[in-house]
Order: sequence, then C-alpha cells, then structure tokens
Amino acid sequence: MWYGLFSFYILSTISLHSLACHSIRAGTIFTKFLIVGMGIGAIMSAHFFILYGLELQLFSAMIAFAFICELYIFFFTFISSSISVSILLSISTKPASAEDICTSYSGKIMVSNRLRRLEDIGLLDSKQNILHITAKGQKLLFKFNILQRIFLLN
Repeated sequence: MWYGLFSFYILSTISLHSLACHSIRAGTIFTKFLIVGMGIGAIMSAHFFILYGLELQLFSAMIAFAFICELYIFFFTFISSSISVSILLSISTKPASAEDICTSYSGKIMVSNRLRRLEDIGLLDSKQNILHITAKGQKLLFKFNILQRIFLLN
C-alpha cells in the first residue's frame, strides 16, 4: 500500500506541474514546480502521518519524495537548457535550413539568449546596458560557492 500511495503522489505532482505549465502564464517552470511540489508534498506528508504516525513509512516517503522531485528538476532543467532540444523546438515551429540554424546558434546569439534567460528568471538585471547580478543571483552564487567548497570543486 505504501508504494502505491507514494506513486500516486509522485504522478500527481508531475501531472499538476504539467497542467500548471500549460494553463498559468505567470512564473517560471521551476517556480510552478516548487508550488505544486511543496503543496502535494505537504498533503502526502499529512496523509502518511495520519496513516502511519511518526514511523519509518512517513520519513521514507518524505525523503524519497524530495529526492525524486530534485531528480525531476535536474532532468527538466538539463533538458530545457539543451541546445539540441532548443534546435528541435525551433524547427518544430518553423522549418529552417542548416545554414539558418548555424546562423541563429552562433556564439554571440547563444550568449545573448542565455543572458536574456538569466534576466527573465531574475538572476541578472540590465541598467543602461550594464549587467548586474540581482539579490536572487547573489543568493544563488552564495549557495554555489558553498557547494564548491563542500565538493572541493574550486
């Protein structure tokens, strides 16, 4: 019973995230997943607490849910930032020649698209054509620096 109920909550999270992405214009894909994931995670935790109390099933479900959500976010963001996927999506809406694709995916255009995406999600801000890291970007860099120290990446 535990696994079936847990699977129901995971599938509900992914389904509702998909629905939110298609029906709500405001917010990023990541923000929508956080809202859906936290809501369903809280409901699942309460449900498991009612069924099992403070037992192993509750803690296992919470840890497994957090892990699967993190994995989902990783794969989702990995795919959404992939150049190959971007090219396929571009061609699916408007067929193009190889030369057109090479032109639109030159280094300069790719960098400008990446910068625009960083501005759209609030990590960068442009004032008088000068880019500045926002408070949100500073928080992300702070966390990244901590992870670099923890995993000895610098």
